[in-house]
Amino acid sequence: MRIEDYIIELLYTHDCVIIPDFGAFLTKRESAVINTEIHHIEPPKRSLQFNAQIKNNDGLLAKHIAFKEKITYQKAVSKMNFFVDDLKLALHEGKVVSLDRLGTFRQDEQISFQADKGQNFLLDAFGLERMTIKAFEKQKTEASRDQNEIKQIKPERQSKTSGYLKYAAIGFIGLGIASILGLSYYETQVETHNIAEQQKAEKILQEEIQEASFSLKSAFQPIIVENEVEENNSQNNKDFKQEISTSKYHVIAGAFRVEANAHKKIKQLKKQNHAATYVGINKYQLHQIAYASFNSRAKANSFLRKIKQENPSAWLLVK
Repeated sequence: MRIEDYIIELLYTHDCVIIPDFGAFLTKRESAVINTEIHHIEPPKRSLQFNAQIKNNDGLLAKHIAFKEKITYQKAVSKMNFFVDDLKLALHEGKVVSLDRLGTFRQDEQISFQADKGQNFLLDAFGLERMTIKAFEKQKTEASRDQNEIKQIKPERQSKTSGYLKYAAIGFIGLGIASILGLSYYETQVETHNIAEQQKAEKILQEEIQEASFSLKSAFQPIIVENEVEENNSQNNKDFKQEISTSKYHVIAGAFRVEANAHKKIKQLKKQNHAATYVGINKYQLHQIAYASFNSRAKANSFLRKIKQENPSAWLLVK
């Protein structure tokens, strides 16, 4: 992988990622924005900035590279140094340097950075896109024209009151429609999130399987286990089914076709002091196991960031 790919991975879980002897990428959280002129709702995001004054090596990027590529820390530092040297040389020659999904660097008297506006590093907004809301248009009918004629005869005070009631009714109808659309949109986004997260986890796993030595210390836990099979124990399965979690957010450790193997995985995680839970059977008929389950998305994301240091293929399931 390229150095910029490792930087992007870290920016999803860290507010600051330093490129030693060059500068630091910083993320800033921004709330959702409603644009009433063009009827758009922009989702919340973490925007990207660059600070050339922060350049001391904190070890974060080098350790991540060493872990992902299974090389020594010193080799990872050397790889970063080559990357920085190439960046500086290109900028010194007056070239514009573009880093995919991060942004563009150029140098006049000092280094300037233009972030990629299409990139959002906020995990909570995963899968959310700009939403367009159509404005309601007031339609004239025969009844409304008759009402207008009556209003001209009635006192001005009553006319204003009737107008307020009419707009209030339109407002309540609009809120009802918006609520229905919003619920449908939310459910669609949750499903999209779960599918995308599972696919991303499986991709990471396949990359690791191709590169890893399959030792207990270096190999990641599989998302789907096909080969490991144990004899079914009816008493164990009975106890196992009683552990199904009712929480909404689950940090997934793996999924198994054989229920006995899922039971074994829960026991293994609990020995490692994880509050492991059985999430249930997904649409692929796999028994899903979580490191832990939460009712708070913030707590689930916080735990996910920590566990990814141990298992990068872990992902968040929303029920």
